[in-house]
Amino acid sequence: MSWRKSARDGGLGNDSSPQLIALPSCAGGSGIAIHRAPTRRSIAWLVGVVLFASVAWPIAPEPVSAQTATPPVHEVASLDLESAVTIDFPRGMTISTAVEWDDIYNDAWVEVLYTVAGDDTANLAFVPLAPVSASGEMALTATLDLQAQFVPSGVSLDFWWRVVSDDGPVAESAPEQTFWFDDRWEWQQLQTDQVRLHYYDHDPAFAQEMLDASQATVSKLEQRFSLAQSAPLDIWVYPSSEDFRGAQQPNSRESIAGASYPGYFLVVAVVPDGSTNEVGRVVLH
Repeated sequence: MSWRKSARDGGLGNDSSPQLIALPSCAGGSGIAIHRAPTRRSIAWLVGVVLFASVAWPIAPEPVSAQTATPPVHEVASLDLESAVTIDFPRGMTISTAVEWDDIYNDAWVEVLYTVAGDDTANLAFVPLAPVSASGEMALTATLDLQAQFVPSGVSLDFWWRVVSDDGPVAESAPEQTFWFDDRWEWQQLQTDQVRLHYYDHDPAFAQEMLDASQATVSKLEQRFSLAQSAPLDIWVYPSSEDFRGAQQPNSRESIAGASYPGYFLVVAVVPDGSTNEVGRVVLH
């Protein structure tokens, strides 16, 4: 599947440490135990806890290669180009473009830098060079491994191309934006001004019930903790544990039934279609 969208959309927050959520295994299943709960009381984390009444397990994915974006110290030329993105879920994505190759680039190399959901840290991927065509263009393809470092599905990625020499950046493109999601399914969406519910294979009426319950939870938490209105919260709901496991980090525990990523305002969970009792149990009343 191909996806392309230009223009940067803005950040969603810096606290990207995710919380894995597992169904309680104790008898009766009525207690909630939270390990290493984040001190930041964001709406996303609170909703993650009350939505899934579960045990939180931290993930600490290490990026393959990362660097903090810094402003250039010398003049950098602009690259005028447009990219095409192809998702290969859950492994990652490829980004392709063609650049008009200048002779001053002959001793340089090409990189793609990208950030996840507006993070301040830019991840780096090296791009193999190809022969220059008769028209003077070079076709470039970057491969982003989003499984090894585990970027959760359901987030935006901002990326840009850069030509670099030993003296530093020579040319750089404007940022473009794409979306990383589980494209194995035909997702549908319902939303309020604060919650976006993504679902498939659920009855529309039941999906509306989940959306209403989620929005009610957000509103109650804002009132209870005197919080400002949050950024939109994205909730991705799988109808089965088997489908959900295919979108999780390799070697994740099979008992995990949801995950919360506070810095991304993202919650991913398993709710079987029509399971009204499950919604009643996991949503704060």
